[in-house]
Amino acid sequence: MEHECSAEQLDAEGEVAVARLVADSGDLPHALRHLADAIAYDPRLPDVHEALAEIIARAGGAEQLLQVLDEVEGQDFIGTIALRAHASAVAGQWDGAVATLFAVAGHEPSRSWLDVAWLRRPDLPDHVSPKAMAIAVGRLAQGLADPVPDDEREPLLPAWELLSASVARHGDHAMLLWCASLLARRLGEHDEAIAWAEKSYEIEPSHEAVVVKGYALRSAGRNDEAIALWEAEIERTPEDLGLCLDVAELLGSTNRPAEALKWTQHVLDREPDHPKAGAVALGLRYDLDEDVTRLIALADQVREQPGSFAEHVLAKLSNHRPWLGLVPEPEEAVINLLRQVLGKQDWQPDSLSTVTLSAVEPPSALLALRTAFPRPLSPSSRCLSLTSGSRPARRRMSCGDTTAPSRIPRCRHRPKRSRMRSGARPLFIGCRRSTPTTAR
Repeated sequence: MEHECSAEQLDAEGEVAVARLVADSGDLPHALRHLADAIAYDPRLPDVHEALAEIIARAGGAEQLLQVLDEVEGQDFIGTIALRAHASAVAGQWDGAVATLFAVAGHEPSRSWLDVAWLRRPDLPDHVSPKAMAIAVGRLAQGLADPVPDDEREPLLPAWELLSASVARHGDHAMLLWCASLLARRLGEHDEAIAWAEKSYEIEPSHEAVVVKGYALRSAGRNDEAIALWEAEIERTPEDLGLCLDVAELLGSTNRPAEALKWTQHVLDREPDHPKAGAVALGLRYDLDEDVTRLIALADQVREQPGSFAEHVLAKLSNHRPWLGLVPEPEEAVINLLRQVLGKQDWQPDSLSTVTLSAVEPPSALLALRTAFPRPLSPSSRCLSLTSGSRPARRRMSCGDTTAPSRIPRCRHRPKRSRMRSGARPLFIGCRRSTPTTAR
């Protein structure tokens, strides 16, 4: 591990040196591109922040630098977005600075993106509006595991400290309180998660506060209280079918599948084509009768609708079963390409002619690609060719408001730029949709 970190630090220092040389020539967008690579390698490297201060001075100020950042290639690159967060902080644009840096941290929670001096300013809660803090924390929380493992919480402590200070300063802001409960729950702070959600409801009796409190109770092991709370809320807001399924899943997880199935059937009666209820019902019926045809039906749904909730249900039921098991998600480049091509409605077996790889792929991955595209190879058009020494593509983060960066591979080459899906992990304010990707 030490060797890996040392290599990344050396790579970052090299990019900083190049950025300074390019900045001396007056090409600030090009210099910022190298600085973005540097911070992607090592977010804590002091030279990165010193070089950024130098380039800010060359640009005439932080606000001017933010305009220069608009010209940098790869606006959705996580390094570029991190630079924007730090430049926004220098410019005194605290709402945007916190929101942007929290978005980066939510994408890569295991790295020390939040270990910066300005995020620990004692007066920062006075400069960040409670609504902006609420939205930033909500989006950060939705990018985290629930709960976050104990040994992975340290990089997130600066966010927790800032959030706690903000709640102490703005304790009468209902939205901030229930959003704060989201992060508290994931970090194992069950008492705060429950108390903040309760206080939010006392200030403003919102649907979100009740839902969030139920999740906090569930995480604390108080399942019966969570079920009773949610069932009472369903009577008040019967249009939230997603909450009905939350009750069903919690009942199912506490070995009460018959009761859970009633709630699932209630959803199907209201919305027969609900994207989640059918899969949940099949899973609950399997719990009741262990009829393998339920699993086959789930597998058919997965085959017909890749990425549907049936994948989650089937994986949960198949886990720890020797004859099924849980197969790790393939991450090979040709498999990613295969998903993209097969996802197009107009794809044909001959729609893929040439694929160029920068590394050797496993035979099973190549076989899967050749199975879908069996066209024979010809001397003029080889289906797969291998090139060496090619520079990896730069990682991209695809998000309109720079709030949902994608995973950065750990490597010693120039950082790849992976694209983030637009609109990933939105924070829903007001009416929640009936899928599990709500603010919970």
